[in-house]
Amino acid sequence: MNKIINLTPHPVTLLGENKEIIRTWEKPSGPLPRLIEKVVEMPSIEGVKITRKEYGECENLPAESLGTYYIVSGLVASALRRHDLLVPNTVRDTNGQIVGCDSFSKIL
Repeated sequence: MNKIINLTPHPVTLLGENKEIIRTWEKPSGPLPRLIEKVVEMPSIEGVKITRKEYGECENLPAESLGTYYIVSGLVASALRRHDLLVPNTVRDTNGQIVGCDSFSKIL
């Protein structure tokens, strides 16, 4: 049987066609996956400091496990391109606030 585990810093709510709540995955209690970030200074533009962000290895992400899928940020999924990583396709209200998701994407 497949299972989905939320590894984002907030609950993830799946909404149906009429925006009814189908399921919510609570946020985890342990450390979250994150890419190690390095900031490199670049030449300034019109006196404004410019930097470049470089992303390295991902820490705190479990190894792949058959039948287990992980909800992660788009940044983590884009960097790793693993088949077990899911990114929420967000749904927003009329004020632009995220109210949930209607599906998940894989970034391969």
